[in-house]
Amino acid sequence: MANETHHISELKYNKLGTDFKIESVAANLLKYYNSSSSIFIRRIGINDRPYLKDIKNIYSTYYGLDNETIIMETYRESIYDYLPEGLFHPPSLGTASKRGVESVVKEIRKQKEVEENARNFFQPFEQEFFHTEVSALLKETEFDIADQSDTLIKIFKELWPLLEKVDLETAKVFFHILPFLHEVRGNKRWIERFMTAFLNVKVEIDFVPNTIDKHDDESGITSLGNSKLGITFIPNGKHMDGERNWQVTIGPIPYDQIHKYVAGTPFRELLQNIYDYLMPITVKIEEKFITEKKENSFVINTTENTNRLGYSTYI
Repeated sequence: MANETHHISELKYNKLGTDFKIESVAANLLKYYNSSSSIFIRRIGINDRPYLKDIKNIYSTYYGLDNETIIMETYRESIYDYLPEGLFHPPSLGTASKRGVESVVKEIRKQKEVEENARNFFQPFEQEFFHTEVSALLKETEFDIADQSDTLIKIFKELWPLLEKVDLETAKVFFHILPFLHEVRGNKRWIERFMTAFLNVKVEIDFVPNTIDKHDDESGITSLGNSKLGITFIPNGKHMDGERNWQVTIGPIPYDQIHKYVAGTPFRELLQNIYDYLMPITVKIEEKFITEKKENSFVINTTENTNRLGYSTYI
């Protein structure tokens, strides 16, 4: 925002159909325009508020200093407006009107000056109230998913420790989907949609037959003394037992993101945790990665994550 405009007067803080609160505009100015600026609010009363917006005008000055001071005028009551009438000056217009027009004008100007001084007296207190409201609003925006801070990650990392190991954009996508995660559980179609949105690449889940290999018999069930032909023993060793596994096909994966899917990386560990949470515990998960097909894509480079043996490069 600061790169698009050079002066505060050029900022469009309201449109025809909007009426933003002055606290919201002030918080955005500090966050996106100039965080080192000082904001000064002037409450000018509510006489014109019924047909105007909350903000009257925004301009800036330096008061001979180095830092910019932003002045924001708003149609709101100040502490002066809440006090009883005649507290700072007596109602003398009744007697002044008998002395002519000049006396009335002089008395009005005098009372305006007294009113202005009284309003200036209460402005430091009003400024502190305003500063507290803006600070609370800035703190609240830190918990917004769209915010650039890592406040949410610090909170959720106790439940999902791997979130602090992945990049901020990946964590934000996870936050968006987290409230609906329980509805996705066990539903093949919704798991595909969830993982497609989370990984930002196409994900498909297919059923593949479960294959039993002789090396899977760690307990020795197929030994000749314990086996029964046709029940626990198959002569050819490798066979299908009739169960179905879930094959997760991810891709095409861009070359600059292949490094995230390598076994042992924090992102891959987070992916495994998502499998454990979303998919039935009775099935085996088989992963299949598809990389982009590009001409001259095989480049040996030490600075870019372009190729990984077994993923995008094969011997």
